[in-house]
Amino acid sequence: NFVQSVLDALSSEGIPLRGGTLVISGDGRYFNAQAIQIIIKMAAAAGVGRVWCGTGGLLSTPAMSAVIRSRARGLKGMAPFGGFILSASHNPGGIEEDFGIKYNCE
Repeated sequence: NFVQSVLDALSSEGIPLRGGTLVISGDGRYFNAQAIQIIIKMAAAAGVGRVWCGTGGLLSTPAMSAVIRSRARGLKGMAPFGGFILSASHNPGGIEEDFGIKYNCE
């Protein structure tokens, strides 16, 4: 599982998951809401303390990147260490179409 692999890799690299902030949102593709719920549960199991999610689970890729980069602005313990973007970029979406998950830390 890609999400679990990323969480495991972050932990092994010393990224402070426990109590940290993770951003999860997508571009509204089919299964967006279900995928967000699954990732939130996986993050909680990994000890993530906070999850930021766009309203209705929606944030564009540039908006996600801006939120993730906000950590450089000194959010005192709440700045995100990264985020999962649910998008297949420019590929078509839908029940029989593409669905992608990307991890962004910058």
